[in-house]
Amino acid sequence: MSTGSVIKRSVLNQHKINNKKVVCYYTSWSRNRIGAKFEPEHIDPNLCTHLNYAFAKIRFEKLVPSEKYLEETFEHGMGLYSRINNLKRTNPKLNVLLSIGSFDLNGELKRFIYDRSKRLNFINSALNLIKKYGFNGIVLRVSSHGRLIDPPARSSCWREFPKICKADFTDNQMFCGGKETQWNTNGGKCGICGDSYSGPRNYEFGGKGYTGFVVRNYSQGAIISVRVELTANHLGWFEFRICNADHLLAHGQDANQNCLNQNLLKDQFGNSKMLATPGMGSFYTYKLILPPGLICHRCVFQWKYRTGNSWGVNPITGKSCLGCGSQEEFYGCSDISIGHSQTSAQFYQPFYFSTTTLATTTIKTWQLSTVTYQTTAVPNYSFESNSNVSFICPNNGLYPNYQTGCREFYSCWHVGTRWENVVSMSCPAKLIFDNRVKSCNYEQLVDCFANKHLDYLDNIDNFRDIMGDFIYELKTALFRHNLILSITIPSEKNLPKNRQKAALIINNVDYINLIGYDIHGSWESDIRHHSPLFGDPNFDVNSLVKGMLNYGVPRSKLVLGMALYGRTFRKKYFASIKTQSISIESGISGKYSKSSGMIGYFEICELSRLYGWTRIWDNDKRVPILYRGNDWIGYEDQQSLIHKTKYVKYNQLGGVMFWDLSLDDFSGAFCNKGRYHLINSVKNELFSNIRIKVQKPVMFNKKILNRAQCWNGDGFYPDYNSGCTRYYRCSNSYTQHKRIEYFSCPTSTLYDQRLKTCTYRNSVV
Repeated sequence: MSTGSVIKRSVLNQHKINNKKVVCYYTSWSRNRIGAKFEPEHIDPNLCTHLNYAFAKIRFEKLVPSEKYLEETFEHGMGLYSRINNLKRTNPKLNVLLSIGSFDLNGELKRFIYDRSKRLNFINSALNLIKKYGFNGIVLRVSSHGRLIDPPARSSCWREFPKICKADFTDNQMFCGGKETQWNTNGGKCGICGDSYSGPRNYEFGGKGYTGFVVRNYSQGAIISVRVELTANHLGWFEFRICNADHLLAHGQDANQNCLNQNLLKDQFGNSKMLATPGMGSFYTYKLILPPGLICHRCVFQWKYRTGNSWGVNPITGKSCLGCGSQEEFYGCSDISIGHSQTSAQFYQPFYFSTTTLATTTIKTWQLSTVTYQTTAVPNYSFESNSNVSFICPNNGLYPNYQTGCREFYSCWHVGTRWENVVSMSCPAKLIFDNRVKSCNYEQLVDCFANKHLDYLDNIDNFRDIMGDFIYELKTALFRHNLILSITIPSEKNLPKNRQKAALIINNVDYINLIGYDIHGSWESDIRHHSPLFGDPNFDVNSLVKGMLNYGVPRSKLVLGMALYGRTFRKKYFASIKTQSISIESGISGKYSKSSGMIGYFEICELSRLYGWTRIWDNDKRVPILYRGNDWIGYEDQQSLIHKTKYVKYNQLGGVMFWDLSLDDFSGAFCNKGRYHLINSVKNELFSNIRIKVQKPVMFNKKILNRAQCWNGDGFYPDYNSGCTRYYRCSNSYTQHKRIEYFSCPTSTLYDQRLKTCTYRNSVV
């Protein structure tokens, strides 16, 4: 069956792509909130046209429920799959889809994505699951677990120090080899860094991922900031421990669990267990107190995450309960220093020698010599900045330079973002780059070109090309059962660069959800609203939409995603609320969602009503801002979402998508504006028959125009006296230091007040 025939026939079914869609996400963890529990029965069956259940997961080349006790129906099961599909009894036109989270290049996908027979087996497992519970289709969320971010874990060190630590794209899967391995094979034991206790322990002393790099230096007895990222929340709690490893290192040993257990860290309130309250799967920040009197050249800091999402038996009472018995566990460990001033990168590395000379072809044995407390120097790698490097990075990580016989290699990080960088590095003498272990190795042990095939597996472009074939195969199978296929992506950069492969994806999905939020966040060094409609030509919703349309996505297939939550920051200082400042940490958390740096809309209503926050409107970006003192919230409200909905109508897009239902005022009790106030406001605007009128620029009389005015504060404005061939920028508008600077547009262009940039004359109103 050809690609075109699949699409031509699929248009004939009931899911016509020309209909405006209202796509809503339901998150299974929202039912665990204390005080604001959100069950499937709280959903209005007539609220959305498409309802996405988040999430199912990939496990051993099959699609399986993410939380079996929640989603399947058995003795102790909650039966969420059946309960959410029961909504179709009230509204038979409702389409309920099963969403697969984090469908991007990772360890699970590598198991089958490059093998067509295995892909077909996965597709069959997906069909069996969705048909069993009556789902109307599948959503692939292209963007899986957790990692220790600060201080960076040994497995995540490469994200901050890419020139020093080996890249590991599965650093959120340090789960002791898996639940079955940890509890059934190893008796509940785990490596201190999350490796399987039975081995290999890659991130312990002597392992292939071990560097000994000291990532943080702290003062004695300090209160330190610790940050954890959960890419998938499985309930449970965190614990943090520390071990002075100086004496162990001197004897060629790493820290051990007995040493770590001697120092269980607490926060300022005396808590040693921090709950992993479900939220948006984002960041959790804590302030921990270091033990008084602890000084070390190298301490090992450990993070432990014991999940609580599995059903088990309490060994004391013998009763079954959620979170009882054996649970999946995640670990991370970092090398830090306490009480020692260090001004440069520090390493604690073993010194090796062999029983044979380097001239031999194999190294027979390795033995560890004594290591003193002094640190060894950083290896003498030479490198040049990306300004002189023409290498195109396929993905984050390290790649050999075959033109130099692997004596040089490239280090790539932040690929596909505005912080993308690449440096060319040289291995030390007598070493060349080994593509198997992503590190320099003795040249007698490495064949430079023998492992070139590994570049294909690690190449994100190759993966996305294969995704085109996979999408076609999946759509072909779903079409036979009249089922829907959709994808949710952040931008056109997640589509294949090969336009033919991209066409396979675009043509074979019924619609594409564009994530129009989390464009900015606390992971950046400055404070910005996470979902501006305009205001930044490269990083706003308008830019994302234009990028998708320019890539060939039909307008009727593009569904714009909107956030029903805000991102919070705590500012270090600011003169005015529009001044960009350094964020020292994530801001307040929602009272009920309790996810660091995030707060739901219904929680914002309660917060502003009880504590008197100040709201301002950023007209450049078409978004609201709340602030009080040094706390700042960038969020969406009725006014901003109406602007986005008009934008959808004006650009004739396919509809809107919401993340997620539980963050709107689903009960009507928090904002006192009725149930689902935001979603209903968007629907009323989306389906209204009022023609969208393009707002004409405000005209001023000549007397006023003779002097540039900054009517909305700091920002860019058209110079109407020049017929918009010029524009000007206002700064310090409300102070005595007010400044106005003029700029000229290029030939044949005019300044567009809506886009805040110069564009072609015929497109400017």
